[in-house]
Amino acid sequence: MPSKKKQSRGSKKKGRRNKGGEGSAPAAKKDPVHDAEDEALVQRLLHLEDKSEENIEAQILVRQVQKGLHSYTMRAGGMAMGARRESDRERMLNAGLTGAVLKLLAQCADKGFDDALSEAGANRSDRLDSPLSWLEILGQIVTPQADERIRMEIAMGIGPLVQCLSDESSRVLFKSKQLWYESLVPSLKLIGLVTCQSTSALEIVLNHENNLLETAIQCIFWQSHRPDIAKEAKTYDSNLKKASALAHMFMLTVIGVGTEGGEDSEKVALLNQIGSTPIVSRVYDPTCTVSFVAGLLQLFRTEDRSSEFWDQAIRDRRLHAVKILVDAGCVDLHLIAEIVTFGSTCASDSADACLVVNVLQTALCPSTGPTDTPISAAVNAGLLEMCLQLVPCFDELGAIEKVLNLLLQCVNAVSTQKKTSKALIARRSQVLSALHSSTCGSDGMVQIIESIINNMSGTADSEGLSDCANCYKSLTKSEVRRCGQCKKATYCSVQCQREDWKTHKAVCKMVSSPQNKMPQSSKMRIHEQNLVEAGQKLIHENKIPILVRALLKGCDICDNVVVLDMSLAPPVIHVKTIEQYLAEEHEEFVKDKHPSSNPDTEATVRDALLRSKEQRLLSCVFIGGGLRGELTNTLCVVPEWSDKQKAVKKILGDNNLELVRKRPDLLERIVSEMHSQIDGKDLSPLKVIFH
Repeated sequence: MPSKKKQSRGSKKKGRRNKGGEGSAPAAKKDPVHDAEDEALVQRLLHLEDKSEENIEAQILVRQVQKGLHSYTMRAGGMAMGARRESDRERMLNAGLTGAVLKLLAQCADKGFDDALSEAGANRSDRLDSPLSWLEILGQIVTPQADERIRMEIAMGIGPLVQCLSDESSRVLFKSKQLWYESLVPSLKLIGLVTCQSTSALEIVLNHENNLLETAIQCIFWQSHRPDIAKEAKTYDSNLKKASALAHMFMLTVIGVGTEGGEDSEKVALLNQIGSTPIVSRVYDPTCTVSFVAGLLQLFRTEDRSSEFWDQAIRDRRLHAVKILVDAGCVDLHLIAEIVTFGSTCASDSADACLVVNVLQTALCPSTGPTDTPISAAVNAGLLEMCLQLVPCFDELGAIEKVLNLLLQCVNAVSTQKKTSKALIARRSQVLSALHSSTCGSDGMVQIIESIINNMSGTADSEGLSDCANCYKSLTKSEVRRCGQCKKATYCSVQCQREDWKTHKAVCKMVSSPQNKMPQSSKMRIHEQNLVEAGQKLIHENKIPILVRALLKGCDICDNVVVLDMSLAPPVIHVKTIEQYLAEEHEEFVKDKHPSSNPDTEATVRDALLRSKEQRLLSCVFIGGGLRGELTNTLCVVPEWSDKQKAVKKILGDNNLELVRKRPDLLERIVSEMHSQIDGKDLSPLKVIFH
């Protein structure tokens, strides 16, 4: 009897299974469902208007996916990918596959993976061994053709995953470090797929966790800057190179989206946040100051072009991202040094060179004017040499030459300030070497660079720069002796200093008076000192042209003010009468540039100029750094012109002087001949412009 009952039960079961017909479910044929709830689901579905067998199968598969069963999850993933038919993918989505997977992933921050599966009802014989399958299913769902609704659903549901991924200090997923490393690549891939074509989805993902951008940025540099993570990744067989490439693509997407639809304060703030993020976590290295925008440029020097992840299009997008971040205001010293290095070593064509020039223009030439610190960083990195190297990259210079000249003029404008002057002196030999070997076709650019470098050679590097104020002997560096009080007048011996004291005494008091002393600020003091030394160098090296221009005006040299504008390269020298200078230059200075100046300033300057005239002294005004100092501080003394007869004799020579005495009408002819010789001959290592 038992055997018959068993056989009868089996035959009934078999008969029930063979009943076929339109209402039967193929999934039940292929994979018998023993769970009572699933049987009830099948029965409920049979009474729906849509009795499609495929829809019933999709519903049952999703039900099994919710339990974390391996075989059903694999099958659902294949259908979501459309492995059999495209319609399979639509049925799985309609059955709620996306929500089922997201619900399982939502436990990644609070529970272990086994605990999550046990809670879902997975049996031991057919449970998943990793959450990677869920990530793969979501990645298959988000195809390039996926509609906005799917992207938004996934973006809203991956919050816990994003939070775990962003916690690079703990580095755990489902309370497992190994799962965190294993899921790193598929998680970044999923985030990239969800956000690449949807601004709204990107905003939702970024709102899940503030640290996501920081983690994605630093992930790009983990392999080179985080040995601890690199070691763990190797232990868990995680592909950091691929993770870095995916993080790189995600950040380029974020930067690109940040510029869509014009600029507003929120987008600019986001770009600033991205560009200024350090490439190494401050928790790991509190001293890291390299920003993301500078790190992007570092990649050009360190990237492996033979790698499977290298692509020319990505390289171009990276350069464009740098330009976007710089335009948003992400400028720091590391960026300036890196862009100059990139221009010197990595710029391969006119497009690269053009981008380098434009970025440097934004970084170094703000609307408020150039400043010392960024210019010095660029000079130290090789800015002047880079300008010479970039010129051959262009078939036609045109507008680019104007930008390069603007960059060089910005360097010149602050060349007398503390940091830039030090940088120029340190780079002098390299720049001269680059000038010697350069094939630059721009004579104007070469002239500007020569002027900048020679302008800062300083008295320490110049032989025969100074003359004795008494006997007018040319002095070398070792022979120079200065007045102990004013530090301006130079002598060849103590005897000459004593003989000149009667003449120099009044001048020394004027120059050393409290109102003419330099400011106490170290930076300003060095700037003034460099400005004065460079100006005196120009005066000494161009004595003949200056005197000739004074004579052409029909004036005693001591009736003139020599204005040296070193804010331009080459420097511009104006020789003006005292009256002309006061009427034009000083009036403009007082009224337009310093409207709040002391009304007594003009009278003070006038008195100082007239006093210098009475004392047979040449008055000079030095302009540099794009600024004019207080004019009473920039009145300088050139002692060799204190005696006109000695000066004329020294410059014109004894024979010409005698001819002039006998034939005064020859003076104009002699001066004209000297004038033509001066214009046609480079009398100075510095090329200057006279007006």
